[in-house]
Amino acid sequence: MTGQKAFSLSSVLSCENIIIKKEGFKDLKSLIDFGISFLYPSISDSVTINALKEKMEKSPSFYTVFDNGLFIPHLKFESLNDFKSVLIITPKPVKDNNIKYDIFLTFMLFSPLSKSFFEKHLNILSSVTKAFRDSVPQIVLMKEPSEVCSYIKSLK
Repeated sequence: MTGQKAFSLSSVLSCENIIIKKEGFKDLKSLIDFGISFLYPSISDSVTINALKEKMEKSPSFYTVFDNGLFIPHLKFESLNDFKSVLIITPKPVKDNNIKYDIFLTFMLFSPLSKSFFEKHLNILSSVTKAFRDSVPQIVLMKEPSEVCSYIKSLK
C-alpha cells in the first residue's frame, strides 16, 4: 500500500451505529437483515433493500466468521459517496449451520466502489480485525454502546 495517513476506526463508525442486542438473533439471516435494515435509510437512494439483501447473500464475505467470533460482511456500491457501517454486539452468540464459529461481533461495512476508496476500504477491514482480534470477550461484556465507543476511540 502507499503512504496512507493513519486510519482511525472511529472515523467510519459513529457511536450511534454501535448496537448491543442482548437477546441475539435466531440465525445469520436475521442478523444480516437487522444490519441491512439499520443502514438502509442512509443508502436508500442508491439501491432497493431486496437488491441489497440479495447482493449480501451472494457476497463471499457473507459466511466468513473469524474464530474469535468476529464477522465482517462488506459490500461495495458505485452509487455511494462515503462509507456506511454498523457494529452489532451479540452477547448471546449467533449460531447458524452455515458458519463454523459463533458470532459475537458484526462489523457491517458498505463502501463506494471507486479506485479512490479501494485502499481505505482495505485499511478499514484491516483495522477492524486488529481492533477486535483479542478484545471480543471484553467488548461482549460491555453493557452500553458508549463503553464500546470509548474503547474504539481509545485505539490508535
